[in-house]
Parts: sequence; structure tokens; C-alpha cells
Amino acid sequence: MTHPLGRSYNFVALGNPTQQVGGVGNPLLSLPTELLDTITGCVARANTPQEAAAHAIRWGQVCVSTHLMTHEPRINTVITHARHLDEALIILWNHIAPHLASAPQMNTAREIRRWMRDPNNAPVLNTVNEVTLSKGELKAIPPEINTLRNLRELCLNHNQITQIDSQAFAGCRALRHLHLNNNQITQVDPQAFAGCQALLELHLESNLITQVDPQTFADCQALRHLHLNHNQITQVDPQAFAGCQALLELHLESNLITQVDPQTFADCQALLELYLNHNQITQVGPEVFASCPALEWLHLESNQITRVDPKAFAGCLSLRELHLNNNQIAQIFAGCLSLLALHLYNNQIAQVGPLTFAGYPALERLNLGGNKIAQIDPETFAGCLSLQYLRLNHNQITQVGPQAFAGCWALEWLYINNNQIAQVDPLAFAGCLSLQYLHLGSNKIAQVGPQAFAGCQALQELYLYDNLLLCAFAPYENCLGRFNAFSSYVCRSALAAFYQAVSEGRLLASEIVEHLKQLEDRNQIYRMVYWEAEAAARRQGRAFSTEGDPQWGEHHVCDDMPIFYRALQELVKQKFYLLPTEQWDVIYDKIYLIAREDEELALDDPAGVSPDRWGRDHREENVLRCIDAMEGVKK
Repeated sequence: MTHPLGRSYNFVALGNPTQQVGGVGNPLLSLPTELLDTITGCVARANTPQEAAAHAIRWGQVCVSTHLMTHEPRINTVITHARHLDEALIILWNHIAPHLASAPQMNTAREIRRWMRDPNNAPVLNTVNEVTLSKGELKAIPPEINTLRNLRELCLNHNQITQIDSQAFAGCRALRHLHLNNNQITQVDPQAFAGCQALLELHLESNLITQVDPQTFADCQALRHLHLNHNQITQVDPQAFAGCQALLELHLESNLITQVDPQTFADCQALLELYLNHNQITQVGPEVFASCPALEWLHLESNQITRVDPKAFAGCLSLRELHLNNNQIAQIFAGCLSLLALHLYNNQIAQVGPLTFAGYPALERLNLGGNKIAQIDPETFAGCLSLQYLRLNHNQITQVGPQAFAGCWALEWLYINNNQIAQVDPLAFAGCLSLQYLHLGSNKIAQVGPQAFAGCQALQELYLYDNLLLCAFAPYENCLGRFNAFSSYVCRSALAAFYQAVSEGRLLASEIVEHLKQLEDRNQIYRMVYWEAEAAARRQGRAFSTEGDPQWGEHHVCDDMPIFYRALQELVKQKFYLLPTEQWDVIYDKIYLIAREDEELALDDPAGVSPDRWGRDHREENVLRCIDAMEGVKK
């Protein structure tokens, strides 16, 4: 292919398709011999695939013009590719020529090709170690790249290359780093990387590759990092990575792969990291990764996996981190003795029974958020002696029972927020000696047992926002100090004492009824219960009837405890807002003074803040002091 750059070859320019090659004035004769041989060979193979190559090419030379109309697209493709090769060669030469000693001035692809292929010029070309032609207009890889025998790094990323021809880098025996990512490559010849024995890193991500053929990387015996992610690969041949004994990192994420053959990674004994996430894999079969004893990080998240075989990770003796989140897995699978982190959030898991994770003795981080778990049985995590981080948020858990986390001696972080927990039983976290951060926000918790956090001596942060607790907490506020202060606060009024006792669950329903009879505000509470019950029915789209009972609120005060808690909260708010506004500053002052009496302002009393300003800013979180202040003003 020695035609000069700029000369246009296409089907239209070839003239009358009925002319024979030997005919006078045949435009095909104007084509360079090498290009003509390629075209005629292409036509011949399309018609006589079983004949000997030499005979086929001779047949093509005789009949190419006769069959020109039939093979127009094929011939034009060959000619276009030849033009792209010439253009690429000139771009390559313009890049390396300034760095070569005594390089001649050349303007055509024919001159450049002849000079680079001349053995006498090899010593000069051998001085080139690195070529970077990124973000250019390359549409092909010129075969003359093989004359750069000492080339170590080649960057051709972010171009318009569409294919990698056979033995494209066969002469680059020293090549270690090859970047071909972000092109438009649709086809990789099985012999594309033949001779690349020294190659360590290969980037083919962000192209349009649809399949990986067998033995494609067979010569890349030193290859350590292979990136094939963000393509359109639908299948990987079982022999695709044959010979890749040194491979450490393999990226196949963000493709269209539906299944993984057990033989695919048979030669990848040294593999440490494998990325298969964001594909369309539906199941993980037995011993798929059995040939990868060194595998430490495995990413299978964001697929369509519904089942993981009990022996899926058999042989993964070094597996440390496993990502299976964002799938459709419904059942926990057999454990890996070496596993440190297991990510299973956003699946369909509904049940975790006793000893479910007994097969994970080394597990340190477990994420089960975003599933359908309804309850945590005692000893569910028994055996997880190393567990430090546990997420159970965004499930359907209704209760944290006693001994739910028995055996979790090392647990430091626990997230159970965004569930439907209504009650935290006494001793729910017994044994969690190392627990430092506990998230229980966005539940339906109305009561926290007095011994709920017994034994949690290391607890530093407690989050209870967005619950039904009568003690209000701001979103994402560490309420540990205020929660303890709420429980230890000495009330100065009957209403505050009642509010505190109800909040801590110290009163049974029958006792609440009796205590209410002693309160001056009891009729207001009964009305609030009625209004809250009516509002709840309206929100749920159901009819609400008092059955003609004028004292419905009093007779049904403890039928629905969450409604009663909301009624009690609304009572306090209304009592405050019904006061004359000129009395609000008095209330704020009293809240401040009560807090000073309790000696709790050492950390919360910044210089220059007036008492009424402090009381206004902290009114809602000091609900018991607010009640006492209002009762004092009333008297």
C-alpha cells in the first residue's frame, strides 16, 4: 500500500466495472500493486474460500473488474482503510521525526514507509522509547509502528481507531504499556497482540468491542493489568485469557456479559482484582473462580444475579472483599473463611436466621441495607467475632430483640435507621462492648427500654431523629448526651414528670389512664387523641367514626400508642403557642435558668448570647424544661 497521501481511491473512481484487468485504460491498473493484491485477494476469498491462496489471488486478478459491482462495499472498505493507514503513518512520522538524529524531510506516506522499513535506519528508530498520539485524528494503526523495536509505551487513546489488525504490534518486543482506550474499536484480531511478550498494561476500555476471541492475549505472558470495561462485550470465550498467568487486575465491568464460564479464568492463578460489575449476569455457578486462589477483590455488583451457588467461591482462599450489591439475591450463600468485607445491599434478602454468618469468621464489614429483612434473630451474627461495621438500614425490621447482636464484641458501627422498629428491648445491644456509633433514626420508636444500651460503655454517638420519641432530636444529631440528660432530668411539674415517664416506657397503658386523671390538661390530651386519630384515618384513606361517643378520646386514649405520643407532643406545642407572645421571652428566660440550675451550660453557653436567645434556640430539645417553664409562668 504505497499510494501517496491525498490520492483518492473509491468505487466511483474505478470507472466501468465490466473492464478486465488486462484491458487498455482500466483504472484498476493505476492502483499500487500491493493495494491491488489486497483487493483482488479480498474478492477471491469471498468467492473461492476453499481454493489455495495463490490460485485465489490469480483468480481475483483476472476477475476483479468483472465482479467489481458485486464487491463494491468490500473493496471500498479496503481502500478506505489503506488511506487511513497512510494518514496515520504521516501523523506518526511528524511526531517522532523531530526526536530522531539525521531524519530526512519527507511528505508522503510512500517515502516514510520506505525509509522506516529500511534496515539501515533501524539504529535511529531504536532510540524511540515512547509515543503519545492521544486525542488526535488517528483512524488506523500503521504497521510501521513495528519498526520501533525499543518502544516501551504507546498511547493511542482518544482517537477514531476502528480495528486492530493481526500482528499490529508484533515488532514491539519491548512494549510494556499500551493505551487504546476511548476509540471506536469494534474488532480485535485474535493475533493483534502476537509478539507482545513484555506487555504489562493494556487499555482497551471505552470502545465498541463485542466479543473476546480465544487466545487473544496468549502471547501476553507478562500482562498484569487488562482493561476491557465499558465496551459492548456479550460473551467472553473460555480461552480468552489463556496464557495470562501473570495477570493481576482484570476489568470487564460495564459490558453486556450474561454468563461466566468456569474455564474463563483457568490460567489466571495470580489474579488479585476482578471487576464484572454492571453487566447482565444472572447467576454465579459452582467453582467459577476456583482457579483464582490469589483473588482478593471481586466485584459482581449491579448485575441481575438471582442465585449464588453454595460452591461459587470454592477455591478463593484469599478473597478479602466481595461486592454483590444491587442484584436480586434472596438467600445468603456459604461463607468464605478469609472474607473481610461483604456487600449485599439492595437485594431481595428477607431472612437472616441464627448462625447465618457463622461461616465468615474473619468478616469485619457487612452491608445488608436495602433488603427485605423483617427481624433479627438472636445469634444471627454469632461467630462474627471480628465484625466491626454492620449496616441493616432501609429494611423492614420491626423490633430489636434481646441478644440480637450477641457475640459482636468488636462491633463499632451499627446502622439500623430507616426501618419500622417500634421498640428497642432491654439488653438489645448487650455484649456490644466496642459499639461507638449507633444509628436508629427514621423508625417508629416510641420507647427505649431503660437497659437498652446496658454494657455499651464505648458508645459515643447515638442517633434517634425522626422517631415517635417524646424527646425531640434534630436530624443527624448525636443525641447521646441529651438522651441521658432527658432521662436524668428532675421534673418540676406533674405534666413534665408524666411526659418523661411515658417517654421512657415506665408506665403501662392502665397506669397512663390513671395518671391522666390527675392532670389538669387531661381534657386537652383527650381532644388531641381524637384529632390525631382522625388525621391518621384521613391519611390512610379510611373512614373514621366516634360511634356517637362524645368522650371518644378519653375512652380510646391508649388504643394506639403512636397516636397518643403525637397527641402529647401536640399538646406541648399548643400550650406554648396559645400563650400571649409577650410571655414567650419569659419562657425562654426560665428555660435558660433551669438549665443553669442543672449545670448543663458549660459547653452550650457561648459568650455574648442572652438568656432569652439561648432559651429560644434550645426550646424544642429541652421539652421537659419548656413544660416546667410554662407551668411556672401559669402559676
